[in-house]
Amino acid sequence: MDFQRARQPKQKEQRRATILLEARRMLDEGGVEAVTLSALAREVRLAKSNLYRYFPSLEAILLEVFREDFDGWADDLSTRLRRVRSRRKVERLAQLIAATFAARQRMCQLMSILPSVIERNVPVETIRQANAQLVERGQVLAAVMHEVIPELSLEAHAELVRYSYVLVAGLWPIAYPPPIALELADDPLFAAHRRDFESDLANGIGLVAAGMLRQSEPRSSEDSFEDRRPAPRGGTRGG
Repeated sequence: MDFQRARQPKQKEQRRATILLEARRMLDEGGVEAVTLSALAREVRLAKSNLYRYFPSLEAILLEVFREDFDGWADDLSTRLRRVRSRRKVERLAQLIAATFAARQRMCQLMSILPSVIERNVPVETIRQANAQLVERGQVLAAVMHEVIPELSLEAHAELVRYSYVLVAGLWPIAYPPPIALELADDPLFAAHRRDFESDLANGIGLVAAGMLRQSEPRSSEDSFEDRRPAPRGGTRGG
C-alpha cells in the first residue's frame, strides 16, 4: 500500500483486504491461537486501536475469513457435484462433502469455534448478515445436491447440509487436538482417540443421508400395520 492513512473508500477496502489476508496467513501458520489483535496490528503495520476502524473485534475478522472460505467451499463442492456420474450416489456425495471440507483446514477450525467463540463478540447485525449469507449459500448447495440425489427432497438436502456443519464442528477438535494432547498420540491407551477427519466425516454424512433416504421411502401396508400394533406389555398374564 502506497498510503499511510486510508481516507478514500477504495483505500479502506484495500486496508480491509490486507488485514484479512494477514489473518489468513496467521491462521494457516499458527492456528486460531496465533491470531491476536496485537500480533495482527504489527503485521499490517497499524496501531492496534486503528484496527477497530475496519473491524469491530478480532472475532469479526475471523467471521469474515470464515464467510469467504465458506463461499469458496460451496462453489468448489457445487462444481464437483455437477460432475457426479457414479451409481453409488450417496457414497459419492458423502465423499465429496468430506473431501472438500478436509481440504480447507482453516475453515473447519473456524467452524468448530463459530458458535462458542466467534459469535460471542460480534455485533448482532454482523452475525445476522453472515448467517443470512450462509443460509442462502446452503440453499443453493442443497439444490445442486438434489440434482444428484432427487430421491431426497430439497428440504432434506438442506437439512443434510446443516448436519454436515454439526459433524465438522464435532469431529474437527477430536481429529486435531491441542498440542498438549498430541504428546499422548503414541500412547496405546489413547489409540481409540486417533481419528481420521475426512474418513469419519464421510462415514457420518453417508449414514445421515442413508437414513434420510430410508425415511423417505414409501411404507408398505405391512409396515403401517406393524406400526399400529400395540407394544407388548411386560411380564405374563399370570405374573
